[in-house]
Amino acid sequence: MKAPEALRLVCSSPVARPPRPPFKLGGWSTEAPALAVLLDATVANVAEAGEMAPQVPEASTLAPGTRVYVLGHAMRLRRGIGRWLGPAAPPVARALRCAALVARG
Repeated sequence: MKAPEALRLVCSSPVARPPRPPFKLGGWSTEAPALAVLLDATVANVAEAGEMAPQVPEASTLAPGTRVYVLGHAMRLRRGIGRWLGPAAPPVARALRCAALVARG
């Protein structure tokens, strides 16, 4: 499968500083047909596919053939002392990302 030429970033929460796009892309596009989902670990446990799945768009809301990628690291908003505790971008296991995609169709 060929890598997409452009990706649109989708996140359930506002992103202060978006991550670098995958596939060596130069930046994010607001017009791209393919989506990259940045999971929010502030509101969901990234070790549970059932908690991550609602952050992935439902297949019925997308155009047919739309590619959806779930990024390998989630975002976590940290305030106060939380800035020094735990990673800001916790990793998300591939199996859990796949399960979240399958759960959303």
